[in-house]
Amino acid sequence: MVRQLYPFFKMLAIIICLAIPVFSQAESLDDLYAKARDLAFDGKRQEAKTLCATILERNPNYHDARLLLGRLHLWDWEYESARAELTRVVTLKPAYADARDALIDVELWSEHNQEALQLCEAGLQLDANNKIFYYKKAKALKYLKREKEAIESVKIALQLEPEYREARILLKDLQESQKAYWVKAEYSYDYFDKNLDPWQQLSVSVSRQTKIGSMIGRVNHAKRFNDHATQFEIDSYPRLRQGTTAYWNVGVSSSYAFPKFRFGAEVYQKLSDGFDSSIGVRYLHFTGANIMIYTGSIGKYHGNYLFQFHPFITPSSIGSSVSGNFSVRRYLENADNYFTVSVGLGSSPDERYNALELIRLKSQKLGVDWRKAVGAGLIVEGYFGLSNQQLKYGESRRNYTFSFAMAKRF
Repeated sequence: MVRQLYPFFKMLAIIICLAIPVFSQAESLDDLYAKARDLAFDGKRQEAKTLCATILERNPNYHDARLLLGRLHLWDWEYESARAELTRVVTLKPAYADARDALIDVELWSEHNQEALQLCEAGLQLDANNKIFYYKKAKALKYLKREKEAIESVKIALQLEPEYREARILLKDLQESQKAYWVKAEYSYDYFDKNLDPWQQLSVSVSRQTKIGSMIGRVNHAKRFNDHATQFEIDSYPRLRQGTTAYWNVGVSSSYAFPKFRFGAEVYQKLSDGFDSSIGVRYLHFTGANIMIYTGSIGKYHGNYLFQFHPFITPSSIGSSVSGNFSVRRYLENADNYFTVSVGLGSSPDERYNALELIRLKSQKLGVDWRKAVGAGLIVEGYFGLSNQQLKYGESRRNYTFSFAMAKRF
């Protein structure tokens, strides 16, 4: 009997021996994936990527590892690599909501808003009760300037989950953006440790949101150089096309404390991978002097941060002056809540000085400003700045600037 069963036991032993490595490999892949996740959340992203690649070499269909790898590429702003990995997962498993969610983030972060919208809509066809897809659909619609549709989408997300905090913040932001008017009052005070009496300025502006962009009218009243001065300005930010915005400004004054006439123009362009840039000019006419300032900017969005550099070049008959300003802004909840630190070096492009000082005056500056939405469409802003200004004959003076503003949408 035993001899008759021997071939059966032999075959069973062979099967067991062949199966053991398979089960061992599956277990080891799970262990590697758990380790990769721990590394990723500890900030060791390169090591986590290496482990994910090892897992996928052994099992290309280990979708969780490929999803994690896609997220890691996204966190490092490697959008093409992230898109390739996540698209593969979504193609093989269309109903894998986490993978689709990650791919939507890739498109939103890289400003491919139409593609993000299409991914959200396809996801909702598979799962009509997915609150995240409704929320991110609303974000894509917002960026596409389709605010009314965005409001409807985010409201559905809140019906599915009333305590969805991000959706509540987005809804509030969208509702505020529908208010056409904005009124702002700002007071600033400059103290100098020598040569000049304190300066004061009060500005009141009214903004109107239109289909092509915003229009702003502003009145500035200042006390400088023992003179009370008033300046009138008009600003506009027309949208030229998707991703391209223009700026122009005209200002007039009859006082010595302001330029008699000023004009500004700039074009802003969104670039790929979270970058944007601009190029523009400022023209200032003082009594007996005309000054042209060439400027621009290069900026980079990284998560909730915006890093930006602004150069200023001012040609003149006594030699061109150059200055630069670098700032880091941290957004807290939305565009109405942020904190900024800036540093500047070089000649001052500040039109509050007269024509000669504007070219010759060298300064090193440090500034901190913040903006906070406090409810019911009300926003408060504050600024503190310190500059060390180098005067002729080796002299210098310090300038302390304080300002406070309140704005209201309606």
